[in-house]
Amino acid sequence: MSIPWREIVWYLLYRLVKSSVCIGFLEDLAWLPIDQGISRTLDEKTFDHVMSLSTDYHENERAGGVHHALSQTSSINHLIRVCLFYVGPSIIDMLVAVVYLYTLFGPYMGLIAGSMGILYFWLNSLFDSMKDEMLRKLTESGRHQSNVLHEAISSWFTVFVSPSR
Repeated sequence: MSIPWREIVWYLLYRLVKSSVCIGFLEDLAWLPIDQGISRTLDEKTFDHVMSLSTDYHENERAGGVHHALSQTSSINHLIRVCLFYVGPSIIDMLVAVVYLYTLFGPYMGLIAGSMGILYFWLNSLFDSMKDEMLRKLTESGRHQSNVLHEAISSWFTVFVSPSR
């Protein structure tokens, strides 16, 4: 009796392809050039925009807040990635399911599936808006913290040698 190595290897390869490890790796591999291109373009555009602002803006604006805002360009990349890989395919799947159920079982099944899909997307957007509000507060707090840190570091001599010590 021999061990069926070829069948075992094929089985393992099929399991690997089916797993989220392989799909996630392929997704990351496909997204990498897009992500790098978007990051580079956004960084260049934001740098050019900030540098084109007036001297009054740079003197009046806190540098820590500007630096923190510039460092958040990765959130735009995340938004594009979520739309391309999660939201878009979910909407397409839902539309295909509604049309399929409509043609297979009739208009009421299509209406039920469509209604459940709309309810799902509405609840998801409702909970996302609640989460976004919390993240907005967290971001604002982080921006304030970054501003205080940057101002303290850039003015360390004034803070360290202040007469009140």
